[in-house]
Amino acid sequence: MATAAEARMEKYILEAPISKSRTDQFLLDYLKDREQCGALEAIFEQAQSYRQEGQWQDRLAVGFNVLLRKGPFVEDSNWFPYRPWQFALALERNLLSRFESLIRQREARRIDEFGVHGWSDILPLADELNDMAGGPRGSDRALVITGGLHENWLLDLTQQQGMTADWDLPGGLNRTWILGAYRDSLILHIQESPTQAVHIVNIPRFGEMIQYGSAMLEITEIDENRAVEMAKAKGQTTDESKIRDLRLHVGLRLYESWEITTRPEAGSAIAGCDFATLT
Repeated sequence: MATAAEARMEKYILEAPISKSRTDQFLLDYLKDREQCGALEAIFEQAQSYRQEGQWQDRLAVGFNVLLRKGPFVEDSNWFPYRPWQFALALERNLLSRFESLIRQREARRIDEFGVHGWSDILPLADELNDMAGGPRGSDRALVITGGLHENWLLDLTQQQGMTADWDLPGGLNRTWILGAYRDSLILHIQESPTQAVHIVNIPRFGEMIQYGSAMLEITEIDENRAVEMAKAKGQTTDESKIRDLRLHVGLRLYESWEITTRPEAGSAIAGCDFATLT
């Protein structure tokens, strides 16, 4: 049972408007978090294959349409502000999944599945794939590793010849999912993938990454009429406690608009190999 103080705060949150300053801060924090975890953008930008277009594209929008507690968006409430880090991570995972799908769809040059014990096997394999991808090597290429890796491998990576550790990369490249660089090629680790594989991607010949407009955030209050409609739409009861609980939430819509295009020669710009970890 709520105390008198809790009941007063709940009433205050219910009646108070959404704070513009808290909403603006949420978006600002989200954009900072997106910069930190925007690995794919950094890789395409490094290869001069990233650009921004001013006009928003609805058909390419990706993001979130969720209910959140209203308290963190109310000025002087006893709720701490939301941290948008998980939203930023989830959106980047979506982009990484798209990128991996395109790699697998377009990849024309492959080596049969390979058994590996660690980086001492993977990096020479990457050298072979680099030769298959054609053209000069350099920072316009990405070494893409997918699937889970043994935690000890990550510690061992920095000891390999030709490696630059992630903390020694320029500030704009030290991002989540980037493990470092091997012979000037950034290493992108998509650990969420179900398939262990290594790919070399010549980014300029592969394609382009385009952002349309900037992130769009909309936070809306839920009045009594809307709460009733929402409850009915889900087949829920419309008693007073249920409606009150819905009104103690807000609707959050947070979207970005992205496109990853591929060039006609994309297939020959990728070389890859699935691998199995040997014990």
